[in-house]
Amino acid sequence: MAIYLKIDGVEGDVTESTHTNWVECDSMSWNVSRGLSTKPGQGKDRESTSPSIGEITLTTKMDKTSPILFSEACVGQGKTALIHMVQTSPNGIETYMEYTLTNTLVSEYSILADENGRPSETIKLNFTKVEMKYTPWDESHRPEGSVPAGYDIALGVKL
Repeated sequence: MAIYLKIDGVEGDVTESTHTNWVECDSMSWNVSRGLSTKPGQGKDRESTSPSIGEITLTTKMDKTSPILFSEACVGQGKTALIHMVQTSPNGIETYMEYTLTNTLVSEYSILADENGRPSETIKLNFTKVEMKYTPWDESHRPEGSVPAGYDIALGVKL
């Protein structure tokens, strides 16, 4: 499995043919939560708050995008960002999870360097809309349709 990131104006080192010039990521974490309250004896009448959509955290290795990502964290403007989770197959690379982030800002940039190898970086992405699509693949490596979801944070509506 590989994780690839594309942010408008940021050219990475990936050479894989369907993700040329994307940024290769080592890990990704993200969360969504909402507060729920249940009154004793009224389990079916739970009350909830609006969702809290967390920032997406990605780790990468230091490369030519490092100064650009730093600059984006300091003064960047809202851009479109794509994240693809891919797997290899006899037919090549298959994207099974896609995220499209709208009005994306790099909200944090940090590095971790020590004597053991190439420094790693962590970036956080803040956005106003997220669309995701999971595509299952059958045993013959053909897509079996897709499962989409999305949320517009600015409007507070499901897409």
